Amino acid sequence: MNYMRVGGVLHDLPTGWLQRLEAWLTTFDHSWEELNKLITGNEIFMKRTQGVGYIDLQQATAYGMTGPIARASGVEYDLRVNRP
Repeated sequence: MNYMRVGGVLHDLPTGWLQRLEAWLTTFDHSWEELNKLITGNEIFMKRTQGVGYIDLQQATAYGMTGPIARASGVEYDLRVNRP
């Protein structure tokens, strides 16, 4: 929780990280279509990932969840809208 700081983050990117990311993105661009076909509509993938980690409205409220997780659970209150 202490990585984020007022005005930025605790540390800058490691040396050479952007170059490694760019190299990886180049290979990822070529693989994206194949990976997309492998996952999208794959019956086994869909069965293993649907309904996993479901949190209902009562659980979200009891756990004090906020933001996108709360709204995905059915909490209608959005502080950004209700109290801008």
